[in-house]
Amino acid sequence: MASLGTLPEHRVSQPRVTVQVTAPADFMFSIIHDLMNKRARILGIHTAGADVQVTAAVSEAALIDYAGRLHAITAGQGSYTVTAEPSGE
Repeated sequence: MASLGTLPEHRVSQPRVTVQVTAPADFMFSIIHDLMNKRARILGIHTAGADVQVTAAVSEAALIDYAGRLHAITAGQGSYTVTAEPSGE
């Protein structure tokens, strides 16, 4: 009889998306902190004038409430776009 410790581990992968957040640079660390709490992988940080653009890969499920969260973090001054990551299949 096999013990539970010898069963193969199966992980269900969640759909991943790329999110690009644009906001005033003053909010950069709060945005990055929030994305990291969602287990995002930061892909890039770029400045554009007084704004910062943070690009990250994150699970689609983690962004369900992101519009309200970003509004709260940036006092309504942030925006974001989401694009699907190509599947590795």
